[in-house]
Parts: sequence; C-alpha cells; structure tokens
Amino acid sequence: MPLDLTKLPSDPFEAQAALLLSDLDERVRWALRYVTSEYHDRQRLQECREFVSYHLAEAGPSHLEAFARIGFFPWTEAEHELDQAIYHSLLGTYKAGFDHLRRALELVAVGCFFTSSLTSTEDARAWLLSQRDTPLFTRALDRLGNLPRFQRLDDQTQWIEKLKFFYWNLCDIIHVRGADYGFQVIQPISGHLSGVSVSRTDPKALTRLLDAFVESTRHIALLLAVSYPILLFGLPMESKFGISGPMGGFYEEHQASLLRSLLPDHARDPLIALAEADHEVRALREDILARPDITDAELRQQIDDFDRLMKRGDA
Repeated sequence: MPLDLTKLPSDPFEAQAALLLSDLDERVRWALRYVTSEYHDRQRLQECREFVSYHLAEAGPSHLEAFARIGFFPWTEAEHELDQAIYHSLLGTYKAGFDHLRRALELVAVGCFFTSSLTSTEDARAWLLSQRDTPLFTRALDRLGNLPRFQRLDDQTQWIEKLKFFYWNLCDIIHVRGADYGFQVIQPISGHLSGVSVSRTDPKALTRLLDAFVESTRHIALLLAVSYPILLFGLPMESKFGISGPMGGFYEEHQASLLRSLLPDHARDPLIALAEADHEVRALREDILARPDITDAELRQQIDDFDRLMKRGDA
C-alpha cells in the first residue's frame, strides 16, 4: 500500500522510518535486478564477490610470528567492510558504500605493513590492541614501496601511484570535493519532506559504486599478491596436510587462479614473472610439493582428534 505523504508522522525519526520502509522491498529488488541483469561487468563483479566472501580472509600469513602480530583481524575486518559496501548498493545508500571501500583498502594495506619486516611485533600488537594510531594509507604504501618485492614491480608498472590515485578518488567522495562529489551526483535525492531526505534509486550512481567495489577488490588482490606472492601459485594443501594445514597464507589452485584473474591488467604478467623468479617463493613451493600426500589413516586420525577436541570443548 503506497505511503500517504500527507500523513507522515510529525516526529522526524518516525517520518524517516516510514519513508524508508515504504519502498524498501521495491528498492532492494530493483537493485538486485540491475546487478544481476543490467550491470555492465557482471562476471567480474561475481568474481570479486566470491573472492571477498570466501578467500580474502585466508590470504594473510598464519605462521606464528605473523599471527602473533595481528591474527586475522585486518583480513576479516576488510571482508566485513566490502560486504557492507554491497549492502549499501542494494539499499540505495550509495555514498556510505564508498567509505566502506576506503576502509577495506586501508585495512589490507595496514595488514601488509604490520606483517612486513618494516615493523616490530610490539608495534603491530599495539595497533591490534588499539594502543597506537593506524598508519596513514599513503605513508604505509610509501614504506612498503621500499621493500624489494614492491619496488621491483613498481619499477615496471608504477602500480603504487595507480593505487594512490584510486584511493584519493575515494577520498574525494568521502570528503566531498565540491559539487561533483555531493549527494545529487553520488546518491541522488528526489526531495525533502518534513525535513527528511527522500533518496531514489539511480542506475548511474549504482554503477559508480559497483565499479568502485570491483576496482577496490582488484587493488586489494594486488596488495596481497605482492606482499605474499606464494598466493599466486595453487598448492595441494589439503592433499598434503589434511585438515591440519596452515590456517592461511596459502591457496589451492582454484583460489590462486581467481586471485591471478583479479590482478589489474597492467600488473598481472610482470608480477607473476617476478614471483616465478623469486627464490623464497620457489623454495617454499618445492618444499610443499615434495611432501608426501597424507594417507587415509592419517586423515582419519586428524578427524577423530578434531572430534574429540570439539567434544571436550562442549563439555
């Protein structure tokens, strides 16, 4: 039943709630139809969504030193931020989505920074425990750019400046760099009723947010691949380790293939070539591939041990 605009509640919170609820179902269904049927880069969007939902959290290294520093926090938090950007794309609250994208980029850059040789475990732990400020995005990138792996790729592709340029574009929206970045462009408003803004669905504005989601995810894929190039090469981790392998930092081939496909075009081939020539990466791949496959009996023992652990936890 259509909302009678002449009978809006006098309380502004109640009026805003009434306006939101009046077309919420229609708004979400329109966005879903657009995303699945009309958006110009649907296949890439689906790939980015899959990466964010299922593989991003497993990208960070899980060896003892890295895990003691930051755990999985930056990766899972970035996943939540990207998920919220999609949530806002469906609701039509497009402007808020860009803020989530920026935070996702910042979190991944910070995660790469605090697991690098540039910082100490004490500094990383202080950040994780909210006892020190978050490093500025561009400063963290500049310092990472001094590491050999980052520098070699940047010499060939200038990828750090390209990433900064994209990040600054997000900042222009968030900090409202004039009228071109205001509500009527980023999140069109059809009017005001009783002091309450009335948003409207808009294909151009939704496309802009979805394009930014795709580009953000691809930049994140690149940041992860440069920091942890072993991710570019699928390894039979389940065959070698069963259910007791590393919690993160390695990909099976279907995950590595998706990561490679998401790398920005200008950086994909140079990065893969550099990773293939990387002695540390090559040694790690050879070490894992040389391991014998886990036997059925060993796998069964792992499962039994896990079941016993869960039962003790329940008790």
